[in-house]
Amino acid sequence: IGRVDNGFLSPLVLFSAVFGVLTGIRLAALFYLFSGMVGMFCLCRYLRVGKLSAMIAGIIFGLSGSFAMRIVAGHLWFSAALLPWIFLCYLKGLKKIQYSLICAVFLSCVLFEAVYVLNFTILFLSVFSVLLSIQKKTLRPLVALALIGVFCGVFSAPKLFPILETMRQFPRPTSVGRAIPIRSLYYIFWERKQDANFIDHFFFMRPIGWWEFGSY
Repeated sequence: IGRVDNGFLSPLVLFSAVFGVLTGIRLAALFYLFSGMVGMFCLCRYLRVGKLSAMIAGIIFGLSGSFAMRIVAGHLWFSAALLPWIFLCYLKGLKKIQYSLICAVFLSCVLFEAVYVLNFTILFLSVFSVLLSIQKKTLRPLVALALIGVFCGVFSAPKLFPILETMRQFPRPTSVGRAIPIRSLYYIFWERKQDANFIDHFFFMRPIGWWEFGSY
């Protein structure tokens, strides 16, 4: 349970338990991608974006290479598709507390899947809450975020506390990482055959797979 890369209690388990491992993973991928598209559409509509533009945004988000590369590489990185739902429920939670509960449930699903998307999501929500509080001159966004954090901690406790204990016993120090050369930016954004195995322009990332950089 405490293994950070173990998707214990992840919604993915439900698909695998009902349909078998391989079929379950395939169906889960389709479910998450569709959920991501619908979530982005609903988020855009909540932000008063036109229907056509909201549909395009949903398609771009759900069918982007970011998800495709992870799935092809065999990474069960599906819960990133829940990000629009998390942000939408956060925004609605500023007015109705029940949406903060739903937001915490979605965050817990991300934590159960044990992917580092959770870290970036929390960072984004924290910065956004601070800026929104300053703009609106109210502490309500920060209070809503605090409630979401408490609810998420309660909902995800069976996975959260074993992870914290495991990380305490076996810390994983990391370096800043390798830098992307300026001369490679053109190929990162416009090169069609973005595969580090046979393109010299991506020499800086070897032996790391392209899925670590291709989202750019």
